[in-house]
Formats: sequence, C-alpha cells, structure tokens
Amino acid sequence: MQDKPKKKANRRMTSKQADAAYDSAPSDPISDEEIDSLVKLATDTPRIGRPPKPKGERYTTPVMQLGRVPIEKQDRYRAAAKRAGVTFTAWALAILDRAEKRQK
Repeated sequence: MQDKPKKKANRRMTSKQADAAYDSAPSDPISDEEIDSLVKLATDTPRIGRPPKPKGERYTTPVMQLGRVPIEKQDRYRAAAKRAGVTFTAWALAILDRAEKRQK
C-alpha cells in the first residue's frame, strides 16, 4: 500500500511576498474614461430581484425546491401538510410518489 502524497497547505502570502508580487506584476494602465465607464455601469444598472428592506430587517425565504410557487399556494400546501400531521416535505413526497406509481 502506497502512502498518499501530502497535500500542500494553502498558505497565505506574507505582506512582503504580496508587495513583491504586486511590484513584479505587469502594468496594465486604465484610462480615466474606462474607469468612469465601469463606475457608471456598476452604479446605473437597475437592481434585479426584491427591493432592499429597511436597515436591520431581513427577508425570510422559506426553502421550497419545487420551482416558482406562489406564496398563496405555498401557504395552502403547508396548511394541508399540517392538517395531515406531517412535514411539508413528507406530505409532498407522498403525493409525488403516488403520482409516479400511477404513471407506471
């Protein structure tokens, strides 16, 4: 049985090594126009997704891996699972299993 080679540790650079790497890196000058263009792109692009909540508040997003399901339906499904006395996942899997068996 052969010994596995030791993995190299993921070592961080010292500040001297980082300075040396920075100093030896090739210079790639960027013009003021390019900087302005990048800043404009980053700040003028409309945000995608939910609007931000006020500072200190957080969105709570329940985990649901069924694709995009409206909140109203999620609430109805969770209530049905609760009435059955099982978790949502167990309730949904039982229904999906029965549907899969019918298709055979």
